[in-house]
Amino acid sequence: MAGDEVDGDHPAAEYLQIIGASGHRMLAMLEDVLTYSRMGGSIQRQRVSLHAVAAEVAKDLGLSFGPGAVLDSDDMTLHVDRGQLRTLLQNLVANAVNYRSPDRDLKVRISGIANYQGPTLLVEDNGKGIAPQDRQRVLEPLVRLHRKGDGHGSGLGLAISRRIVEAHGGELALKETPGGGTTAAISLPAEQ
Repeated sequence: MAGDEVDGDHPAAEYLQIIGASGHRMLAMLEDVLTYSRMGGSIQRQRVSLHAVAAEVAKDLGLSFGPGAVLDSDDMTLHVDRGQLRTLLQNLVANAVNYRSPDRDLKVRISGIANYQGPTLLVEDNGKGIAPQDRQRVLEPLVRLHRKGDGHGSGLGLAISRRIVEAHGGELALKETPGGGTTAAISLPAEQ
C-alpha cells in the first residue's frame, strides 16, 4: 500500500486537508511570535521614501498600487529603520485586507504630514473599522475580535506594529476613518 494516494472522496482526504490547514496556521503563528520578539531591537535608521516602501508592501501582498488602485501612498522622506517600516506597513495593510468591508471595494491610503514635533503617518482603510472600546485592546499581543466574516490572524500584527513604532520613539493610535474603516496614526519624534 506504500505510495498509494488517498482518493479525494475518501474521509482521510478531508482529515489531511484539516491537518494541513492547521499546520499552516501554527507555522504562521510561530512566525508572528518570532517577529514580535525581534521587533524593536536594533534600529538601523536611514533616509527612506514612504512611497517606495509602500510600493514594496503592495507587491509583497499582491495588491494593485497607485492612484485609483487598492493601495496608494503619498511620498515623504523618513529617518527610520527601512525593514521595520516595511513590516509595520505590511501589518497595517494586511489588517485592512483581512477586515475589509463586504459592502465596498477595499481602498487603503498611506499619507504623512510633518511639523516641528516630527512626522505623522496615516494608514487609512475603508474596512469594517474597530469599535472605540476595542481600539486600545487590539494593540495588545494575541488579542483578536473574532467578528463574523473576519479573516484569520494570530492577534500579533497590531502588537508588532505598536512595538515597531515605540522602538522608534513614537506612538500608534487607532481611530475611525471618516466614512467607515480604521485609520492608524503613527506619530514619530522629530529627527535629532
